[in-house]
Amino acid sequence: LDRGAPLDGSYWDGGTNLGLHNSYATEWARVNREALRESGRDGDGFFVTPGAYAGTVGHAGATACPPDRAADPRRPDEALRCAYEGVINSGMSGLTHAHSAVCLAPSSPPGGTHPPGFGGRAREAVCRWLEMAAFTALFRVHDGGAGADGCGPDGAFGDDLVLRQLARWAHVYVALADYRLGLIDEASRRGIPVVRHPYLHFPEDGNFSRLKDEKGAHKSSADAFMLGELIYIVPVLKMGVKKMSVYLPRGAWIHLWTGEQVTDQESLGKTVKVQCAVGEPPVFIRDCETMYQFVSSLRRKGVIDKIKRKEHRERKFPLKIIKS
Repeated sequence: LDRGAPLDGSYWDGGTNLGLHNSYATEWARVNREALRESGRDGDGFFVTPGAYAGTVGHAGATACPPDRAADPRRPDEALRCAYEGVINSGMSGLTHAHSAVCLAPSSPPGGTHPPGFGGRAREAVCRWLEMAAFTALFRVHDGGAGADGCGPDGAFGDDLVLRQLARWAHVYVALADYRLGLIDEASRRGIPVVRHPYLHFPEDGNFSRLKDEKGAHKSSADAFMLGELIYIVPVLKMGVKKMSVYLPRGAWIHLWTGEQVTDQESLGKTVKVQCAVGEPPVFIRDCETMYQFVSSLRRKGVIDKIKRKEHRERKFPLKIIKS
């Protein structure tokens, strides 16, 4: 998992660290791929690399986007946004299997020393990070804090809410297995990322091609991402938010948690307001058999609230998913 060539390294060809800064990531990935092949595990094993350059994706099983270490440790939401922007922009850079491991100690100060206790903004940031990660190429966590093994009572692994959310989003990730494998296959053939910037599917939509923040300044990413072309996710990147205004691109979209059709097929793009309590971020799906199977799996696991969906079913929406 080395991120770069050592500053004090000596190299057989007389090269310098600065000269190897970019190519090191690809060479490191190539060496790991060769190790898998020589051990006979190529095909049933993979590795993750947090650094990448041209050619890395041809060797690495997945690329990770760690949060910016410069993020203010007192603002766990900054680490969350860094991870989000890393994933969505990596896909536009050709890293087809980008993801970010959920940092279970987002409020740790520089040096890796964890603050006593685990609560407030740190707890919510972890839960929001889990929500986002479940819709990426790889769902994993690291560093629970409060002890070397991360299992102390004051760490994330000792927090009931975090553990419930971890189980909940693990179910969501598993329910998407077949759909995600199809996207991975498409990535290997066409180079299209698993996690996608909405611009890839809606290049004509100015909300994705002309990105500006609240102050009118240009920004590097949209406020949403897509898993393939059937799922549209708006991650909650600010703490304490309970309701959001969400922009939905053209076409009919169904709110995952309630089954409500929020836009119709004739829509050319619309902003809607939705609830976004912890555990139910704004997620929207298309009306098709693949998503019907996804919703059915979540219902069996108790991830989707059947009472909420019953209320919308009684409104007699014609869509199959809403009737499920």
